[in-house]
Amino acid sequence: MDVNNNSKNGGFTLVELLVVIAIMAVFTGAFALSFRMVGSQRVSNAASTTKQMVQVAQTYAKSKNLTILVFKKMSDGSTSCRVCTADSPVQVVNRNFADTDKKTEFNKNIKISVAYGDVSNYVELKDPGDIITVIFNKGIGKPYNLSYYETSAGSGTGTPRRIKFTNGSKTATLRIAQYTGAVSYE
Repeated sequence: MDVNNNSKNGGFTLVELLVVIAIMAVFTGAFALSFRMVGSQRVSNAASTTKQMVQVAQTYAKSKNLTILVFKKMSDGSTSCRVCTADSPVQVVNRNFADTDKKTEFNKNIKISVAYGDVSNYVELKDPGDIITVIFNKGIGKPYNLSYYETSAGSGTGTPRRIKFTNGSKTATLRIAQYTGAVSYE
């Protein structure tokens, strides 16, 4: 017989439970931070890719015809961006333009909007079929004042000044200089 009846219930001590909870908290925090960083990186990549596409569009416009950067909201929530060319503004308005080989698609979590004229008013792509264009003049490559948008919130024309990318927590903005067409980050 056991005279020293020091039996344990087989459970965990409070210290052991606190250590396990602390370790879980560290792993959860690390996962959340890495997830947030991935989202921020997607926004930065979208802005960087668009900046390159704007520069390609400007190069085409200087050597060829009117060049159009077309953003379109797709049915799956993603946004396509492509560089197109046209011979005249009439073709652009009638959407009679030719695709080039330059196109990309952005994640559905990234919201894209463009400020025309007054930089405080942004037009956002929200619904499938919404379209935003940035048109570059033939020969000089600066933004054209007849760039247009057609969204569920309305339509209009103007000279594009800013392209904004956001995922809710991170925002990146490209600025298009009015007279030179130079593209820079804000």
